[in-house]
Amino acid sequence: MSERKWTSLEFVNVFVLLMTLIILAFQAYETWRHDIRTVRPLLSFETEPDETQDVVGLSVQNVGVGPAVVKSIRIYVDRIPVKDWDEAKDRGAIKYDAREFEFHEGTKIGVNEKDLLFGENTHKRQGKPDDLSKLLDFIDKHVSVSITYCSLYDECQTECSEEGRCQ
Repeated sequence: MSERKWTSLEFVNVFVLLMTLIILAFQAYETWRHDIRTVRPLLSFETEPDETQDVVGLSVQNVGVGPAVVKSIRIYVDRIPVKDWDEAKDRGAIKYDAREFEFHEGTKIGVNEKDLLFGENTHKRQGKPDDLSKLLDFIDKHVSVSITYCSLYDECQTECSEEGRCQ
């Protein structure tokens, strides 16, 4: 049996085929990266009165372009981790009933969805603005919240309500 030699046209055909496969793989990878970026969530925190909801407190909003899936939430008072909002209120000597929103692993925050983490109904405190200002001062100067969340593609990140206070 004689050994067959490849012609230059056959080499060119194989080279073109291999280059096509490489380009297709690169294009598929870039499409995948684009898809991930088009559904990336981004959480933003607000500490201010919200007259439309009749509450003051700390809220979180998803300002990204995809839903956020909460993996964990940590609460800090003066940079010290606490187990829940009740312990945070105790450390801050906040004695009145401030309600909280229950986040747990797997909670989804939709695009543009805004949820209260911790706050007070302003109707309960009418005539007692000092109480509300104490609550806002406590949240603004002492409380920080760290939320770890993921996109639908399991790209995770952590946001802190006050930079440098979640340690």
